[in-house]
Amino acid sequence: MKLKKDFGKQLKEIRKSKKLTQEQLAELVNVDTKHISFLETGRNFPSADLLEKLKNVFDIEYSDLFDFKNSKDKQNEISRINNLLDNMTLKQINFVYKLVLEY
Repeated sequence: MKLKKDFGKQLKEIRKSKKLTQEQLAELVNVDTKHISFLETGRNFPSADLLEKLKNVFDIEYSDLFDFKNSKDKQNEISRINNLLDNMTLKQINFVYKLVLEY
């Protein structure tokens, strides 16, 4: 089911943005680490209780857990940037790197 896979990708992205491991998140929401893995791979879908715990641990809105469009847009942009970087010289890459650091 596409919903479970999209949710899993979003959960993983949020977890990583909060600099949490699967183990740490599992402990914070009181589930087994394997359950977090199954959620992130789209094998399982969270209960309403777990959704509430995730919302509270991440300090986000429920809608953020289901904002799949943003996730896809971000992945598309990352892919576009990687394609551009692949075609640049080392000098150009260093220039871009310095620009990003200044931003």
